[in-house]
Amino acid sequence: MVKAAKQYGIVLTNEPKDSHVEKGHGLFATVNQKQVLIGNRKLMTAHQVTITEKIEAYAVGEEQGGSTAVFVSVDGELVGVISIADKIREEATQTIRMLKRLGVKQTVMLTGDNKYTAKKVATQLGMDQVFAEMLPERQSESY
Repeated sequence: MVKAAKQYGIVLTNEPKDSHVEKGHGLFATVNQKQVLIGNRKLMTAHQVTITEKIEAYAVGEEQGGSTAVFVSVDGELVGVISIADKIREEATQTIRMLKRLGVKQTVMLTGDNKYTAKKVATQLGMDQVFAEMLPERQSESY
């Protein structure tokens, strides 16, 4: 996100303090003496940040299009949604095809992404199964 901001000529003026990552949910930090949360719905819910129906509908629409909706709140108030879409590398698709040619019977994708994005990516890659919205520790336990 910082790289993209710089590409768009956005000047970043405040350094975050007391930042903390909550695996699988997002992060929080103090920026210019304000509490900033950046993450998924679970993080917002855990911190009593209200997501209106209109914002939820927008976020779901972005997710259905294959993006990940990242919510941003400042001092407990939702102030925005950032849509992030990963670009699938050609070598990833080639690797899955090669594995199948070598006799791998089933490919499975485990991801923390939302179910819409995960399904779209899995389809593009030719995966046989996909498990979405998984926390990192659950991903390592699954297989």
